[in-house]
Amino acid sequence: MSYQERIRQARPQMSKSFAKLADFLLDSYIEASFMTATELAHELNLDAATVVRFSQHLGYSGYPELLREIREHVKVDLMVRPVKAQDPQSIPGVVAGAMRELRET
Repeated sequence: MSYQERIRQARPQMSKSFAKLADFLLDSYIEASFMTATELAHELNLDAATVVRFSQHLGYSGYPELLREIREHVKVDLMVRPVKAQDPQSIPGVVAGAMRELRET
């Protein structure tokens, strides 16, 4: 089951903090793919431990495991739009470039 399916399935019973995280990860997953748990928490005015607990609530061992799946989703998105990913001025191009930089560090 994908992280999106896990979120949608669990969403109705989530606390306000978890729902805030869920909505952000569904709507802004590209932005989230570049964020640590601390950065994500800061963006949403939450505690970093909440991000970790949210990930565990969805069945992941922690945020890094969830983040890997989100990044894989972004990568697949880019593969679906390879022509756009070649243009460094397009959103897929910017994301592709940033992901290359992440791999090189």
